[in-house]
Amino acid sequence: GGSPKLARRDGRPLIFGYQSRGPSTKYISKKNPGRTKDELALMRIKPEGWELMGETYEDASRQIGQPIYWHYCISWLFHGIDRKLVPENATARAAGVIAKHVQAVGSFTSLGKEQAEISRAVKAAGAEWGGFIGMYQKENIPYEVYAGKGLDWMCKYWEEVRDEDATLLQFITWNDYGENSNIAPAYNTRYTLYELTGYFIRWWKTGIQPVPDHDRIYIISRKYPPDVKVFPFLQGPYRQGVLEILTILPEAGTVRLPGRKIEYEAPAGFFRKQFPVTPGSVAAELLRGGKTVIKIESPEPVSDRPFREDNSMVCFSTEFERNWKADFGSAKPLLWSEYGDIDKDGLPNWFEMYWFGRFGDLSTAACADPKAVAPSGKTVMQEYLDQTDPTKKPIPYSELPTKGLMAWYRADQGVVADVKGKISGWKDQSGNNLNLTADKEEEKPRMANGAWNKLPAVEMDGIRNSMLCALPDKQISAMTVFAVFSAKAEEQMVGTHGEGNRLVSIPTAGKADYEGGVTICVGSISYAPGDVAVAKKEFAAGESPAFIGLGFMTISKDLNYRTWNFKGRVAEILIYASKLDERETQKIVSILKTRYKL
Repeated sequence: GGSPKLARRDGRPLIFGYQSRGPSTKYISKKNPGRTKDELALMRIKPEGWELMGETYEDASRQIGQPIYWHYCISWLFHGIDRKLVPENATARAAGVIAKHVQAVGSFTSLGKEQAEISRAVKAAGAEWGGFIGMYQKENIPYEVYAGKGLDWMCKYWEEVRDEDATLLQFITWNDYGENSNIAPAYNTRYTLYELTGYFIRWWKTGIQPVPDHDRIYIISRKYPPDVKVFPFLQGPYRQGVLEILTILPEAGTVRLPGRKIEYEAPAGFFRKQFPVTPGSVAAELLRGGKTVIKIESPEPVSDRPFREDNSMVCFSTEFERNWKADFGSAKPLLWSEYGDIDKDGLPNWFEMYWFGRFGDLSTAACADPKAVAPSGKTVMQEYLDQTDPTKKPIPYSELPTKGLMAWYRADQGVVADVKGKISGWKDQSGNNLNLTADKEEEKPRMANGAWNKLPAVEMDGIRNSMLCALPDKQISAMTVFAVFSAKAEEQMVGTHGEGNRLVSIPTAGKADYEGGVTICVGSISYAPGDVAVAKKEFAAGESPAFIGLGFMTISKDLNYRTWNFKGRVAEILIYASKLDERETQKIVSILKTRYKL
């Protein structure tokens, strides 16, 4: 307790809580022996339980043997309790009771509409309100992205702590660099979040917006816009961003974005302006009287050919050089850039480092010749433009394995469609005559031209479109299904990994729920649009695949009742009556990706 390294408030060691209900739950249990787990949980929504939650920390101080300045984190106070049982304004009421027993109450996550009322209840009880600054962003690759548009979150949370008269602040950084929630300088955000955090701290401490003494421009962007293809790595979730220009000026001026045909008047003081994220350089200049006063260009442009998932903010500002010199003196600034082009040869830095140099070493970002001929016969530049691997010779489409091929559907061959493009049949190209049919008008999908690499696809509406084929009654021990498809994003089911939204289904006889079959599912994370999906299945002795169904179907015994789900396009399906090994699987995937330029 005597360590000089401990934060202190009023002479006491200051301890910030993190979901403080955890120790409180244990204390409630200690004070109420014999009660069930459910009964103890419900005490968290009652005043007598709130008193015990506050007493938890008074008891902890006694056990420690000295006074502690406790900050009670009220986030997720009613976690695990049916929300229907939680009284109205319960968090604010609980905060007011708990605040009588501790020195401060706050949160590590936003408390939404109730937050202002909660802060008032805490202060009315005589405790400090610990304001939520939160995270400016959080990117937990490959499954999680939390971010506002530009600096929306940062500005909103700082405004709230000023309005709520918070006298303590709680930042979230978690695993600062690993989850990209950093305030500290980093490759992508550089000094921008760090610098602006200092600006907002001064504003909060003094209660007065800082008066600028020189012109400042901050640019916040993203590495790529939505709806672009990622290669060679997989695409994860995307959170919509903006291109934002923030100015802090002693006097008004004109802001121009070179190459973007954007120009506007920025007033004196703190001012933000947002625009869509579109490919191109990210630069800004300030003019007065028609003359350029200052200008900057971010090392990181916006790309339309991203190579990996990265939805975090990309920042640059006129303050970078000053901050760099303060930290590193005369050392050459590290201006990390993945989509920039150091040698101006048309190939971005990442492409040259990754395929031909050492990724992460910018000195190798100028080691490839865009005019050189790759093993595929294309130039290295064409490989980049096509988003293909410039180091490998593609396997010809004609080399698709035919051994064990049970059914093969290609949208460029064997589709039976009327003049309106409605499809009644899709002929099997394997020679086994396992032809898919759609008998009713509402079941018929439509032809879609030029889906990938100018090749056609079959398009399904996600409502009624479906095709079906009965399989011969013979024992099959395993299956592998390949499909080139793209599901409409709005139909993908977040968090379910595609359960209940199936493109290809092969049920075993008598199992309408398809538990014994092979399926290729559609999920918001599982597959990128236009990718090749693979499903493998081994059948138990006695099981027998009964149908091939295009589109998810629940089929009754008379085969007349179906429900349809899949919405999107499919260009090719291969079904093998065996469980292919990894080498064969990778070969087929490579061939299909080459054919469709995926």
